Amino acid sequence: MVKEIAIDMGTTTTRVYAKDKGLVVVESTAVAVDTRKDEVIAVGKDAKEMIGREPENVKALTPMEEGVISDFDAACHLLRQLIKQTIGQTYFGRPVVKLSFPLGITEVEEMALREVAGAAGGKKIEIIPAISAAAVGAALPFTGTTGCMIVDIGGGHTEAAVLAMKSIITNKMERVGGNTVTAAIIPYIKREYGMLIGENTAEMIKINIGSAIPKVQEEFLDISGRDLHTGLPKTVTVSSTEITEAISDAVSQIIDVIKETLDATKPALISDIVAEGITLVGAGALLDGLDKKIALDTGISVTIADSPVECVIAGLGRCLANEATRKMPAMYKPRRIQGDWN
Repeated sequence: MVKEIAIDMGTTTTRVYAKDKGLVVVESTAVAVDTRKDEVIAVGKDAKEMIGREPENVKALTPMEEGVISDFDAACHLLRQLIKQTIGQTYFGRPVVKLSFPLGITEVEEMALREVAGAAGGKKIEIIPAISAAAVGAALPFTGTTGCMIVDIGGGHTEAAVLAMKSIITNKMERVGGNTVTAAIIPYIKREYGMLIGENTAEMIKINIGSAIPKVQEEFLDISGRDLHTGLPKTVTVSSTEITEAISDAVSQIIDVIKETLDATKPALISDIVAEGITLVGAGALLDGLDKKIALDTGISVTIADSPVECVIAGLGRCLANEATRKMPAMYKPRRIQGDWN
């Protein structure tokens, strides 16, 4: 019997779901290669921890940027290892793979995703819009005529969509997401404190005291980096208010995706969205205060889905288990639609 698996290959995290088993793999989207021997020495979390710390002969990288493949070979190595973990060492057949993808990517980028999954061991590759899978995973009621809106804020992109009658009605994607928010902290610390910090430190700042709106009670965090003037280690204390300022432009870019999607939505559906609210999924939805900031800027109530980081893979799992779900029009790439990508 041919195994069926689903893969949500995100910019920062990759998840694999096996039919009849559920979610079996959650790993960082990262690969480390020994450049002298031209062989992979680590994938996933182990490789992620090497980034910025690797010796001269090791190259550690993330093969996905802004929701698309940036390094074909590294992506193949990662998926091959994760597929092996999923189907087990004793399984000799090639699995059928359902793979999520952002609707806003180009045809070339979409083809690269298919080719990577095939080269990594997939027998038949079927791609499903990530935003539709997320809507299913979040249990949004879009099978009837009432419209609903979902926003997927990933590491490398933000995608918003309005769905109704089992279909995608309006869609918008921009290559801005959680990583954009993280990246905004680095130049702010450099400018304000004359100190250079790495991506991991910026991510830690975002997680611990980052907020899209000022916190009711200001929080502080000690961080360390390299003094740009002396080259020596330096420690400073930053506040949550400062970080809110640092990430404000990135947050605004995310909210602009939502506003542009609403602007392209028919009035009858807008009334549904106002009544039902906007649902957020993706790791970026966990940024403190982001739901409140979106509600303030749009005038529409906002809800963060249960287990927002797992909504896409949960929806893909539903597609494996339920053929009726898989056959919904929303699970196929639509033709260009109102509010679609350029």
